[in-house]
Amino acid sequence: MMKRTAISLLFFLFVHNVSAQTYGVWQLVKSTPFPEQYSTMAWSSEDTGFFLGASLDITRTGDSGIDFTVLKFPNPIDTLHLDTNGHSYVAYSHDKAIGSVSDMAWPAQNTGFVAGVTNADAYGHTQQPTVLVTHDAGTTWSQYYPTDNDTVVVPADTVIDDSHTPPDTTITPSYKIISPKLFNYISFPSTTVGYASTALGDGSKNFITKTTDGGASWSSLYGSDSLAFKKLYFRDVKNGMFFAQGVSVHIGYTTDGGKSFHIIRAPSDSTPYFLQWNNDSSWIAGLDSVYRSTDSGKTWKSVLAYDPVNGPASVGVFYDTVGFVFRQAGQIVFESNDFGATWTPSTLPTAGGASDTVTPIAASMPSRYTAYLLAADPFQSSDVLQKIEFPRPTQSGGSVVNSSGGSALAFTVTENDHSAIFQMGTSASSHLIEIMDVMGRVRASIEVPPGSSAASFELHTLTPGNYFARLGTEIVKFSVSE
Repeated sequence: MMKRTAISLLFFLFVHNVSAQTYGVWQLVKSTPFPEQYSTMAWSSEDTGFFLGASLDITRTGDSGIDFTVLKFPNPIDTLHLDTNGHSYVAYSHDKAIGSVSDMAWPAQNTGFVAGVTNADAYGHTQQPTVLVTHDAGTTWSQYYPTDNDTVVVPADTVIDDSHTPPDTTITPSYKIISPKLFNYISFPSTTVGYASTALGDGSKNFITKTTDGGASWSSLYGSDSLAFKKLYFRDVKNGMFFAQGVSVHIGYTTDGGKSFHIIRAPSDSTPYFLQWNNDSSWIAGLDSVYRSTDSGKTWKSVLAYDPVNGPASVGVFYDTVGFVFRQAGQIVFESNDFGATWTPSTLPTAGGASDTVTPIAASMPSRYTAYLLAADPFQSSDVLQKIEFPRPTQSGGSVVNSSGGSALAFTVTENDHSAIFQMGTSASSHLIEIMDVMGRVRASIEVPPGSSAASFELHTLTPGNYFARLGTEIVKFSVSE
């Protein structure tokens, strides 16, 4: 396989023991070859990551990148039959086999989605879009085939925001699809609700589509003749954004789950790389420079300027207040701790060893405390994986000790077969306990009335896995078993 051009990011050429990592610097995780070169990476938890490459298999790690397992998609095989005269023949089913994949998403530790297209064959079967879904971290898969023919109606309240720069999009009230829709990118803010950028097989029409049943069926929300929809980012089931490429670059967004859309001009017409909608309602757009908006895209500020030597910021990753940006060429990684308002550069360390340059492919940040970088190395036939970790509160006896060394107020949890029991100090006013998954998403909340020092939560309402309970700034960890 042809090597990727390597023009950025430093990595180590020594074998590194991951358990000996120090906090706050990027470390080499994978020091032995990957099974292949990859184009996509996603981490569903701090320990579990998934990688997609040209072989149409998914590679999974469950130990932060030390060991890897190749997972096979459920592609059908040819079967032998007998006709009425007793002669054997082969029933070909190549048309249901995966021909290519375009994107994947992992909204939960065990639930993942892969979008792609099936093969055409010599027996009249054409390519058709397909979605693969797993609920056991890739051990088994279900396969869906979104319909080839449906009617796409652009909602009457679709909004074109031309208050500052008119877009070049054309809105047509409705279409009759005459050829299969092909998936480009997908985004799943939950295990049932997902969005995709799609197109007709000939590329003549493009759509934003949505599923509410975990990928089994899809409906088109918005269509365009002149804009090709690219990467999407949905922060939750209602609020999301996407790149739209035409003569100019646009950004589309919705705040009502796709009932209406706003289309605005992007701050630059260069190659669009990544989008982020932060918890403080600010936006980050990675183009030639990194731009930030605090007014839904009406005005933009360059927060990380284009570098004519080291190139654009081609890979970005965010979690809550923290984010990282990697240039296409160069040895600098930029970090932000204020929703992308300001950025601090640092050079990836060599630790005194020999150095090599690699090209960033993808980054993933499954929690506030851990981020991963996948990059291509020109001197190996496989990719390299790097990781950074941050100090976090540590749990001792059910209570939290802050990383600064100070003790948190008493907040403990004990578990039985059915419930998690929380103990806390009393308060003259009511307060709220938030139940979060390992991705930091709030799954439930408990209101504690004034004067109460205990609260319980029924575990059967959560899927098996690890969870955190937050009371103010205090956090405790508990788990739900099978």
